[in-house]
Formats: sequence, C-alpha cells, structure tokens
Amino acid sequence: MNKFKRILFGFLGFLGAQCISGAIGLAFYHLFSSYGLEIKVLVFVLYLVISSAIITILDQIRRTIAVDKPLNDILNACDKISKGDFNIKLVHSSEYSDNTTVDIIKDHINYMAIELSKSKVMKNDFISNVSHEIKTPLAGIQSYVRLLQNDKLSVDERNKYLDNLNNLCVNLSNLVTNILKLNKLENNKIILDIKEINLGSFLQDKLVAFIDKIDSKNITLNLDIEDNVIFKTDESYMEIVFNNLISNAVKFTDNLGEISISLVKDEKSIVFRWYYSK
Repeated sequence: MNKFKRILFGFLGFLGAQCISGAIGLAFYHLFSSYGLEIKVLVFVLYLVISSAIITILDQIRRTIAVDKPLNDILNACDKISKGDFNIKLVHSSEYSDNTTVDIIKDHINYMAIELSKSKVMKNDFISNVSHEIKTPLAGIQSYVRLLQNDKLSVDERNKYLDNLNNLCVNLSNLVTNILKLNKLENNKIILDIKEINLGSFLQDKLVAFIDKIDSKNITLNLDIEDNVIFKTDESYMEIVFNNLISNAVKFTDNLGEISISLVKDEKSIVFRWYYSK
C-alpha cells in the first residue's frame, strides 16, 4: 500500500467516524430537546464519555490487529532466528490489500531465515565432510606409528613405513591447505594463479594417490584419458576438484565394483566424466 492510499484511507476513516459521531450527537439532541439545559449538558457529557470509550476500544482493537500482532510475530521470529531456529514463515496481514511496510519486513525476514537455514545445512555438511576426510589420514598415521614402535622391524620395513607416514602427513597438510583455500575463494580473498596445464597427465597423477584404496576394494578402474589436453586453470583448485570427485567415487563404490573415468577434448570443449557402480 503506497503512502497516498494510506493517507486517503486514513482521511476517509476519520471523516466517517466524525459523521457517525455527529449523527449520534444530533439524535441525542433531538431526543432530549424537550428537557432542561442541565439534562442536556449531562446527556452531552455522557455521550462524549461513552463515544470516546467506544472509539478508544475500537482503536485499540484496530491497533492490536494491525500493529501489535504483526510486530509480535516479527519479534518472535527474530527471537527464534537468534536461537538458531530458522523454521519460520511469516504471513501477510491481508491477502486482499497491497503490501504494507510490515509485510515487506516479513518477506525480508522469511528470506533471511531461508538463507540462514541453507547456510546452516552447508556448514553442517562441510564440518561432516572435513571431519571424515581428516580422520582418514589420521587413522593411517596412527597405524604406522604403532607399527614403527615394533623393535623387530627390518630397516627396509621401517623405511617403507616412514615413507608411507610422510605421504600421509603431506596429504593431511594438503587437505588443510585446500580447505583454507576454498574458504578464501568463497570470500573472494584470493587471486587465482591461472596457467596452462596438461589436464590428462594431471588427472593421471591424481589417480595414482588412490591406487592403494582402489586395489584394497578390488575395484575395476576403466580409463579413457586423452593425451595433450591443454587447459588454463589454477592447478591447486583443479587438484581439489579431481581429488574430491575421485575420492567420492572410491568411497561410495562397493568391493568388486567398477569406476569409469574419461577425459576427452573436441573442437569447443573438454569433457570430464566419471561413473561408479555400487
């Protein structure tokens, strides 16, 4: 509802109230016209008191419906949001009138609750995924530390375990670095280092890191990767993409399953596909 309509409706409402009040006053005047001045004054005073009381009650009812209830709804919604409860939906005061300022505020609060709810879900998923990814190298580190505590290990075995332990530490460090990079990227606080890379060779290098996991689950790996696929990108972020996709494929493929990965280039685009069967 625009300002002009509010002023017009306010004026008409006030005019109507004045007309009704005047009509009732004239009715009282004619009704008690035969009485003396004292009675007329007393009746007029009673009329003013009664009409004022009625108008006050009606205005309070109007204020409760039009102002107090919407504001209380907004306050309750803000209180829920401040406590982390985003399951709210404020409704308009009336579906038959134009949007008032209060209705617009309600729409903004509804939108804010939806966006905060999405952020909460994304945050929980992010924490869950990060926790899972960090637990994997940590579990491997703990296993190799226990193995290295065995005094009967040969030099070759000890060196092999130390190499594997170092690789796990590097993977964990890279994971934390990638998480920090993604956070900076989402907040537009990082400048990408764009350069040409051979995407086919790069993808094969990333696959090598998952060979042990693939072999441990007896997964069949089908590859169709073209050579000399040149692509301009930031190598560190492309590494995050490939690692996440390959990691999820390995993680969600059951024993004796199958993973197919292809990288092909045509005249206009580079197509990367991956399939995995549970």
